[in-house]
Amino acid sequence: MEVKIPRAARILALSFLFGAAAAPPSTGAEWPQWRGLHRDGVSPETGLLTSWPEAGPPVLWRRPAGTGFSAVTVVGGRLFTLWAEEGYEFIVCLDAATGQEIWRFQADSSFVNERGGGPRSAPTVDGDRLYALTGNGRLFALATEDGRRLWEHDLVEEFGARLPIWGFSSSPPVEGELLLVEAGGDPGKSIVAFHKEDGRLAWTAFTDAPGYSSPLALTAAGHRQMVFVTGQNIVSVSPEGEVLWSHPWPVINNINIATPVLVAEDKIFVSTSYDVGGVLLQIAEASDGLAVREIWRSKVMKNHFQSSVLHEGHLYGFDNATLKSVDANTGQERWRHRGLGKGQLLLVDGRLLILGERGRLVLAAATPESYRELDSAAVLNERCWTPPTLSDGRLYLRTERQILSLDLKGDT
Repeated sequence: MEVKIPRAARILALSFLFGAAAAPPSTGAEWPQWRGLHRDGVSPETGLLTSWPEAGPPVLWRRPAGTGFSAVTVVGGRLFTLWAEEGYEFIVCLDAATGQEIWRFQADSSFVNERGGGPRSAPTVDGDRLYALTGNGRLFALATEDGRRLWEHDLVEEFGARLPIWGFSSSPPVEGELLLVEAGGDPGKSIVAFHKEDGRLAWTAFTDAPGYSSPLALTAAGHRQMVFVTGQNIVSVSPEGEVLWSHPWPVINNINIATPVLVAEDKIFVSTSYDVGGVLLQIAEASDGLAVREIWRSKVMKNHFQSSVLHEGHLYGFDNATLKSVDANTGQERWRHRGLGKGQLLLVDGRLLILGERGRLVLAAATPESYRELDSAAVLNERCWTPPTLSDGRLYLRTERQILSLDLKGDT
């Protein structure tokens, strides 16, 4: 199938530092998909700086970027993201060490919205392939080496997908030999699975409008499953496409955004803003398969477009514009802190790495006892709605105008 866009090259191989050379081997922890290796916002890295110079961690490089909110993924010394320029969305590969552009692929016309246009989804890297979804719902598989197109699908044209008000935002995961996508298509086509190698359709499942959340893989009650938060439901599907369980989770305009958090082997936390709140669900065997029950439901944590992280039995996240610590097993609030707006956060080496909505970077203790700030610095002065990425001691921050790389190892 061909994407009907102007003749401007689909693949622009821009040979800067490495040209079309193969990606170098990895030298540290990688960030291959949305929210990191396990889609939980947790970095395995240790030994990073615990205090910074007054101006913040040293800047390794900064460079202009197009509009959009796509998070950054980093694999094999290369950085991958999407942005929009001059009316088109591009999938872009940069040298992670220098910010130099290696290649770009013109994928689609740009999604346009008054709150900010451009792509929203984070690319997923699996081996020598990259999978990316545009704001208008075009799905691509590219070669990471040179951006060569391998296959593509149009979710709207092929599956009757309904374009969400704020654009397609879910970041597709790889599960075994499949790539799974929340399409929100015709009846029975809310969730779509493709064979990752050649893009052949594997199966479709469920019926619901699309939300904005990215799914989470887990194994519970002896079943491997992918948990999606669609427009109005929390739903689990097996790798074979069987709906294992579903739980109503309605919200206005289908604005379910945050990614579920695995709290224990059989428990997940799901949260939504717009006065909905959060719920802890337990997955268990039932007479006819699997079922879920609510352990607690509360408005204590209303994640908007930010997802929470889990550390030692406690959730840390933004209840709209208030940073909170909440006991994951009971829903009890432990502390709250304001002043960072609708920020984003990661967990690294037992600490919270927080990016405030206006660009203040904060290192805080991940403890339920009290909010304890270890260091902070104003590293940006513009709207920051994209979550940070941490790979090999480098922190990558993305706004609608630029990408910034900071040294958290103290090597510079």
